Amino acid sequence: MSLIYCRHGRTQWNDLGTLQGTFDSPLTDTGKKQAYESGRLAAPHSPQLIYCSELKRARDSAELANLSLCVPVLTSPLLNERCFGALQGLDRTTHPKWWQAYTGRDQQDCMAIPGSEAASAVACRIGAFWTEMREMHGDTRILVVGHGEWLKIALSLAWGLSPWSGAPPLPDNGQVWRLEEMRELMPQQQSA
Repeated sequence: MSLIYCRHGRTQWNDLGTLQGTFDSPLTDTGKKQAYESGRLAAPHSPQLIYCSELKRARDSAELANLSLCVPVLTSPLLNERCFGALQGLDRTTHPKWWQAYTGRDQQDCMAIPGSEAASAVACRIGAFWTEMREMHGDTRILVVGHGEWLKIALSLAWGLSPWSGAPPLPDNGQVWRLEEMRELMPQQQSA
């Protein structure tokens, strides 16, 4: 199994600084271009399938990427973004304590935000996804279109760090990469 990862294209809420989590907002024109370009960037890896989260911004990004790839597109709830509970749909002008908890999410498993999902729960979904892909698709090359926090946690796991590690960078919207290619960004103490 070979997985190529891509973060969905930029959305209206990304532009407004509104936290999405499991909520959705439409792709911007820039986001649509990023999503289309991600398909062109993934093409040299020759993906045979695209998997994306069930959230509309990821599905729309996958469909735009697929204009260059022409492969089946499947969804999985295991790829859905981390739930940020009561903070979803809000901007930074509201509930400063919740935003403080969100900012500190890289220092602990759980956030002090009602209804939020623990990083370890996302890590369990990531592990289940990886297992499912190995069992169902063997040597298939798959483009995974997902979300920033999900991808950050996946990188932490690949680097042998805690799921809530703040070490991995947040992938850019439309960025395409393989875990192996991200090794150069691994913190020095982990690469020895």
